[in-house]
Amino acid sequence: MDSSRAPVTMLLFGKALSGKSATGNSILGKEGFVASPLCDTTKTCKTETCKLDDTELTIIDTPDISEWESPDDFSREVDKWREETKDGIDSLLLIHQFGVRYTDQQKSLQETLEKIFGKAIYKHTIVVFTFGDQLEKAKKEGQLKSMEDYVKEEWNGLPGLMAKVDNRYVVFNNLSENEDETTKQVSGLMAKVEQVSKNNAGPYKHSLASPTKDQQIEEVDNPDGSSVDPEPKGQLQKPEKKGRKWECSILNQKGSCRNQRKKGVSGSVAS
Repeated sequence: MDSSRAPVTMLLFGKALSGKSATGNSILGKEGFVASPLCDTTKTCKTETCKLDDTELTIIDTPDISEWESPDDFSREVDKWREETKDGIDSLLLIHQFGVRYTDQQKSLQETLEKIFGKAIYKHTIVVFTFGDQLEKAKKEGQLKSMEDYVKEEWNGLPGLMAKVDNRYVVFNNLSENEDETTKQVSGLMAKVEQVSKNNAGPYKHSLASPTKDQQIEEVDNPDGSSVDPEPKGQLQKPEKKGRKWECSILNQKGSCRNQRKKGVSGSVAS
């Protein structure tokens, strides 16, 4: 008797150097994606697969499209994402670095996410906070009581995002060399992915066409309860580029957040 479970597809989404590629590697249990603490190494989407217990995982790493100048390149890249996820997205992992405010630039990228996949994608979204080692440091030094308190605080811009994703989040320390800690992180994520799938009767399905820039995307449900966006038409609008805002808040660290890590690929949280 075949004891394998249904395959799971995850798409990694977020700002450059937030830890997308490193998070993908933590889930894969190998260096499938190139990650660097100093520069954005993800230039186009890349797909890796692995088997976790009895589940076949497909993980799609994506570049920070808000950094792109060419609308044509932008549209071609989004088309790749749609093609890679044509069978559905079980979970979209929205990667955000712990200790960094959720600024207007991230919110602009979030609006683009809605235009690509529709607002119903939030039913399948889990926020992954990277730099989990800094969370433990903040708690140890008395700067923070708990992660639950952190996501509720208005100064960091997270309450609105948490409301959209029904407060679904996990914390990853991609620097950890402790196998038990890494296994626990991935198991916690997979438990949330499984719950999301049950809540929505399956993966999120989308049209392969791109929405127009003025189209208002509304949530639509399949008759079976799974999520689907209405069929969009036309071309996708590139998000407004508002400039960088690197703000390392409660950690009170000096310098650019780009330089918080000096380790090599195996310890990187970037891209």
